[in-house]
Amino acid sequence: MALLLEPAAVEWLGLDAVFCTALFDALRPGLGHPYKQLREEVARSLFLIVNAAGDRSGGAGLATVADHIETWLIEKAESLLVKLRDTAGTVTETEASRPQHILESSGVCFVLIHTALSRLVVDRFHELAPRCLEFLLVATTNSDHELRGLATHTLVLCCGSQPAVPGIVDVSKQELQIAVMMRTAIGLFRRTDGSTLNDKELEKAFKLAVQPLIFANMFMLCGKLHNGAPANLDELWTIIEEHVGHSKHEVRHAASGALAALLGLEGKGAWKANVNKFVSLAGPPMKRGGPCDTNKNRSVAGVMGLSCILLSVADVGVTPWTGHVVERMAPYGKPGTVEFILKEVQGTFQTFMRLQQANQQSWKECQEKLTPAQLELLSACKGSLSYYS
Repeated sequence: MALLLEPAAVEWLGLDAVFCTALFDALRPGLGHPYKQLREEVARSLFLIVNAAGDRSGGAGLATVADHIETWLIEKAESLLVKLRDTAGTVTETEASRPQHILESSGVCFVLIHTALSRLVVDRFHELAPRCLEFLLVATTNSDHELRGLATHTLVLCCGSQPAVPGIVDVSKQELQIAVMMRTAIGLFRRTDGSTLNDKELEKAFKLAVQPLIFANMFMLCGKLHNGAPANLDELWTIIEEHVGHSKHEVRHAASGALAALLGLEGKGAWKANVNKFVSLAGPPMKRGGPCDTNKNRSVAGVMGLSCILLSVADVGVTPWTGHVVERMAPYGKPGTVEFILKEVQGTFQTFMRLQQANQQSWKECQEKLTPAQLELLSACKGSLSYYS
């Protein structure tokens, strides 16, 4: 590490392909070492080699080995993905009995964590992060608690990665990398082999991959992402809207969080079109005990979309049109509506009021912006607080 951090030594090392290759070969077996601290130091050393190579144009030794390291890590992640899926649900009894593929998976996570914390995911590893997204996603659902926590942290860091010095980093390269990450994230849902993610993987994909990509992305927030962004964003909208009506509560709410993030990027005048779209999607309120509605998921998606609009507004202060959203949601929160839709609306109204009543001033401002009739609807449709409220 001392050699890899010393500029004079790096300049000398960069010319010695034999030494750099031997160094990589010596470190390679340690990625899956049973001793956690050694595993982490090996991962840090691999990152330092790639970091020392810079843009990989300064010397045959470091540049060549950096390419080999990235290719090897990608191949390793792809092979580990298969093993993680094959052994899903297997519980590790003790630290000593942890399988080799679990240890190697945590080693790959350590490499990505060191890179992401240095904010060099884009500059140093050009393809590794996008190619590892599915591997990380599956690792977040693994029964091994250490790998699960490590992969969760890694996935969020990689999807929310930003360059260290925006004024120096090649912005077009950063835009392209983010577009690739978005395309890869979309590929988690639109799979060419016909397979689908399980419910837990769907939940993690929205919560740990899609949301960070939206929230931490300065190009998307500024509306300046051009490399395939319109198509990617439209596709994300479609995928999220397909899943906000999911039958599984956890998936539904993870997708709703992603939808709220996208709604936050909309312009000031987009609220009316969004409200109309979700009301149309929701259709008339589904009555309890009524005939089974074949568009049940669409109806739930519409109600969840209205909930996201209301909560996204509550998070930034009550806008003049907030009362209109309350009026459109209220029919779905009246007694007689299908139970779980009723509970979603009541939960949304309770959360909205709790946010507004956090202090006297905010509640006073809210009351000034809503009409008495709208305030009465809020109160009538919020239901009663339960243990889980």
